Amino acid sequence: MKKFVVFILIILAFMEGRDHPSIAPYVDSIKQSIMIKAMSTVEISKFGELPPKLGALRGKILTHELDYAISHLKTATAAKLFWQNNCEDVQLAHSVLTSYAKKEICTVIAPYLPTHNT
Repeated sequence: MKKFVVFILIILAFMEGRDHPSIAPYVDSIKQSIMIKAMSTVEISKFGELPPKLGALRGKILTHELDYAISHLKTATAAKLFWQNNCEDVQLAHSVLTSYAKKEICTVIAPYLPTHNT
């Protein structure tokens, strides 16, 4: 309980002093750092929008390729791994996906990965 009270007091002190002119530049850089860290922790933004976007590829790529992609894009970590294996490292000799399917799927998932947002 003591740690919680101390934590609240630190937060309140920070909130009171954050607008002070001598502290403001540091607060802004801290905010930016926190946002960057939060985005990298979340790893994927608006993850719920991804399955319908992938479903739109149903007529463009083969069913087994789409099912493979959907099964490998269930979590943010899996999506990053899929990106690394199929979108960045295109030198692999054997893959379940054709190059066209990889291109289409990578185009769909790119906006949802924070390192690829524009």
